[in-house]
This record gives sequence, C-alpha cells and structure tokens, in this order.
Amino acid sequence: MDVDGRSVARSPATNRWPLWGMRLALPGVLVLAAAVRLHWIGLGSLDVDEGFTVWVARHSAAGIWSVLAQLDDHPPLYYLVLHSWIRIFGDDAVTLRMPSVLSGILTVGFAFDLGRVVGGRGVGLLTAFLAALAPDLVHWSQESRMYALETLAVTVAMVGLGRSFAGRGPSWAALAMYVAGTAAAVWTDYTAVLFPVAAVAALVWVTWVLPHRDRPAFVRRWLLAHLAVAVLCVPVLFLLAAQVKGGTIIHWYALNPYAPPTVAAVGAGLVLAGRALWRREPHWVALTTSLWVVPIACLMAVSLVVPVFAKRAYLWTDLPLALVVAAGLERVRFPWARVGLITVVASLAAAGVSAHYRDDLAGDVLRGWDQAASYVAARAQPGDLVLFYVPYVQPVFDYYAVRYHLGLEERGVPIDFGVGRTLFPPLEEADAARIPSFLAGHARVWLVHGMYPSPSLILNVLAARGRLLDSRTVTSALTIYLYETPAAP
Repeated sequence: MDVDGRSVARSPATNRWPLWGMRLALPGVLVLAAAVRLHWIGLGSLDVDEGFTVWVARHSAAGIWSVLAQLDDHPPLYYLVLHSWIRIFGDDAVTLRMPSVLSGILTVGFAFDLGRVVGGRGVGLLTAFLAALAPDLVHWSQESRMYALETLAVTVAMVGLGRSFAGRGPSWAALAMYVAGTAAAVWTDYTAVLFPVAAVAALVWVTWVLPHRDRPAFVRRWLLAHLAVAVLCVPVLFLLAAQVKGGTIIHWYALNPYAPPTVAAVGAGLVLAGRALWRREPHWVALTTSLWVVPIACLMAVSLVVPVFAKRAYLWTDLPLALVVAAGLERVRFPWARVGLITVVASLAAAGVSAHYRDDLAGDVLRGWDQAASYVAARAQPGDLVLFYVPYVQPVFDYYAVRYHLGLEERGVPIDFGVGRTLFPPLEEADAARIPSFLAGHARVWLVHGMYPSPSLILNVLAARGRLLDSRTVTSALTIYLYETPAAP
C-alpha cells in the first residue's frame, strides 16, 4: 500500500524460526487450542442460557425467527446452525457445545493467517498461540452460545481487512472475506455491528495518509463493501426492530468505573507500541488500535445510557491485542529473552485458563440442572405440580427431566415460560396471589427456584397453604422445595 508517497509493503518477518519448526508449529498450536477447549467440556450440566439456546434451536427455521422476535435479543444465525447440528448429531451436552469448540479452533487458525499477513509466519504463529490460550476465547468456546461463532466470523473479516492493507489496495478476494465475515457476525450477535464501525475508523486513518491519486479507488471499493454488508444485514435489522418494539432487549451490565481509564491507558499503549513496531507501516497501527479501542469505547458510551457493557460483547477484541503482543515478541532480538517473555505470557494465559476451569466450569452456580432433575424424579409422585421461578430456568430443567418421563404439570410464576414478551417478568404480590389457583387438584407442589431473585413471596403463599416436606440446595443459585398442600377438587 502506498503510504506518505512511498510504496510500503509488509516487511518480511525476520527468519528467527527453523523451517521444520515452522511446519510443525501451526498443527501443534491447533492441537493445543483443541485440547484446552475440550478439557472438561462435559463437566456439569448445561447452564440456564444454554438450556434456552437448545429450546430455541429445536424449533423449525421459521419458528426460530418467530421465537426470537417474541422473546430474545439475538439474531438467528447461531440458532439456525445449532438447529441443523442437532438434526445431524443429536443434542447431548457435549455435542451441543461442539460448534463452539470448532469455531474456537478455526478462530485460532484464522488468527495465524491474520498475524502472517501483518508480520510474517513467526508473528502468525505467536498470534495463534496467544489466541489458543486466551482465557475468554476458551471460555466461550466451551458454551453452547453464539459468541465463539461471532468471534470466528469477525476474525475472518479481520483477515480480509488485513489482506487489503497488506497489498496495494483492497483486492476483491479480500473484500469478499470482509463482507462475508462481517455480515455473518452481525447475523450472529448485534454487537458485531461495532466491528465495521471500528474498521471504518481504521480505513479513515489509512485513507488520510494515502496519496491523493490512490484515494478515490480505495474509498470506492470500501464503500461498495459496506453497502454489500448493509444489504446482507437488512433482514436482521427488521428482526431487531421487532425485538426493540416488543421490549425483549435486556440491559443489566453496569459499566465498571475503572474501565474507562483502563481502556484509555491500554489504547495509548497500543498506539505507542504500534508506532514502535510499524514505523513505516501506519496502516497496521490503524488496524490494531481501531479494532481494539473503538468497539470498547462505543460500548462504554452506550452504557452511560443503557447498561450493556459485558466482555462477550467485545470478545473479538482479544485478537488485535494478541497481534500487537505477538509482533512485539517477534521483534525481541535475543532468542533467550524472546523465549523467556513468551514463557511468561503463556504462563499468565494458562493461569487465566485454569481460573476459567475452576470458576466458570466447576464453580458455575447456574449449572447443576442434571442434579435438580434427578432429585425431583426420584421423589415425584403422579399428580405433583412443578412451579418455576424464574420461568427462564424451565427449559434447562426440562432438558434433563424429559429422560425420566415424569409427565407432571408445570407452571411458571408469575407467568408461564414463553408467554408474553419478556424472559424475566417481575414478580408482584398480585402474581403471588394467583398461586393458590394453580394448586387446585394437586396434593403436592414443587418449587424450582433458579437464578437470583428472591422467592419469598412464593414461599410465603406455599407455607400458608401447606407444609414443607423437603428441600434441596443444589447450588447457591438453585434450590428445590417440596410442599404438601390440600388437594382442591
């Protein structure tokens, strides 16, 4: 690409790695990525979000669209992928998580391609290695949710963007990667719209330093690319409009007060590091800085009005950060120092992955639903009633309870699951007053209380109508109660 009037191509990486090591390293990194993502993949039950995801994916394609318009705040692509996956491979817990595992492994492969485009094979290998061990990327590669697929799609788009910067302008093949990856990401999660916003910031930066003669063609091709993205995303915009109108968008992620200064410091560090690494290649500074700073800053700005600041909303920003770190490690002159720094970085990443296993898998209080279903099945009697509060937990309970063929009546409090336009309806005293009408004809009633809202209003009604026979605390966010109530005619 011509920058400041000079023909500046990607500088070849220093040949610091033996050829045989290069050939073996990438398969080794991919094996590592697979190993950390498959470790403990079947530990514990599905969590409540995974249970809802499976419930949606079991609908027909048209049904998925309708359910999302009524109840969810995500686009349909991941649900459609999982729907097809279930039809082919089944729906046990490990199988359900495999699309995310595969997405995570492929992300590592494309991370290599991104690093190779920017700095050569050595930078590519280090970028892939850091992506393989990134704790957040490992986390979401082990859940049956859409975020690993979104990250894969964005990484494909990053490679297209990087390839266009590495040449003398955007090739049609690079633009096609960018358009396909960006559109797929937006079809997977709405927050992915921040990626083209960040890409535009990088493109403006690059356009500013281009010679005047190269600007028209450069701008024209990228305008066409973003027009193609917009056209491909029109259907999901209609879905988003229906969700916003129906009030299904959930906002509950408060902005940490330490986040803005942290982001400012890291952003400044990226600019300084980028200028040191790519003095004659400002397009790589623009790429890495914009793709990290812009989406996080946008989420922070939105969160000042509507709290939406959650790590999974900007999960893919781990890739440009890994790219800068990899480029810095590759530039270390002395082999012993380079190996030592790589070891330190890998150790910190491994510690983060270990914390994920401990806290997010073994210690996740939103799991344990296999135990809950087994507990109820072992003690249930014909004619029992099962109440759920919050109703959102019913799909994951039913996912495990169906194998016991209980045949029990189930009701949600304050409303049945799937009724209305919200997954988390507030519980009022008037709602609790309706519970006695649910008890008619049932001598016993179970209350399955999952997640965090207090069930005290419900427990007070049940205590007034009968007596507690048994209870079981499965996790701090999952408790089961069994009450004996006089059977009404």
